[in-house]
Amino acid sequence: MTLVSQLSFRDMYHRVCFFAMNDYLAELLEAAKIGADGADGALGYGYIDNEAGFTFEILASAKREGDRFIPLPNDGTISLKVRRGSAAHWNIILHPDVDTTPFEETIRFINEGYFKNEGLEFFRSMDAIDELRHPDFPDDLRVLFMKEG
Repeated sequence: MTLVSQLSFRDMYHRVCFFAMNDYLAELLEAAKIGADGADGALGYGYIDNEAGFTFEILASAKREGDRFIPLPNDGTISLKVRRGSAAHWNIILHPDVDTTPFEETIRFINEGYFKNEGLEFFRSMDAIDELRHPDFPDDLRVLFMKEG
């Protein structure tokens, strides 16, 4: 598996992913009452919050059965968000084989709520400046100003 910190934001942006269970994730799932019993990890959806940076919405805990991931029951009353920096050392699987139908409303809500404008989306699509981006805040760039003389 790959660590979140090894990936570019664009690998996870607007994508469902699977996080392998770890102690911290288990505590979060239990505290949010999302049901970690029997779970092998959790399903998340990556997006950019302009104030808080790259964020994963935890959609549900999940069980792995071969190459498929089965979401475990979740009443959907608690929203659990994990910032990329907090998940940097988590193992992640991109594009898991999972039915995302139960999460369509949540994903639509995120996409509509955090969509700012076409110009910002165009800026995010510019991979030529990726090396200048902050890994947790992809809309922020490192810039060096120098004065001649």
